[in-house]
Amino acid sequence: MNTARLPLIITILALVTFSSCKTVSPPQDRNDGFTEWMPWVEFQEFLSEKDKKDQNNKNFWDKGHWILAAEGRWQDGQQQYRIRMGDAPKNKAYLWLWYVNEDQKDFDKLIEKFTVEGYTMVYCNSFTRPSGTTLYQAVWQNMNPRKKTVPNKASEAIAPQGGAQPQR
Repeated sequence: MNTARLPLIITILALVTFSSCKTVSPPQDRNDGFTEWMPWVEFQEFLSEKDKKDQNNKNFWDKGHWILAAEGRWQDGQQQYRIRMGDAPKNKAYLWLWYVNEDQKDFDKLIEKFTVEGYTMVYCNSFTRPSGTTLYQAVWQNMNPRKKTVPNKASEAIAPQGGAQPQR
């Protein structure tokens, strides 16, 4: 493959992936397998419970669960979040990660970075705050990992530098 064309291919993949982001329009309260909508602090508490280790030093994610989708919205004067969880593949190597509250610039960087690292974006969502800023949520999976390059613990994956804390 001509490596000079790699940036062009990545940009095209990023644009195709980005264009498929689902925008949530309030109220959209259907469950569809998602958790309930939660304000940021409640959402963080919910995730902290999932990250707690049991007597065998395993948390919810270590026991074969992963996040299939993450959504955010602006409702009732605040940012709210929900996730859909499921059973992770059994007897197969995989990596997964997810981010919330990414602005356009940071989201574009994530798309490029994770595409190069072999991840596929499996779910994407965006919402616009009253200020006009659009924030993105996404879930990536890598079903053929060569080595672990990113965290797979929810509390680590949700808090990228910059954009994780909701703003009004």
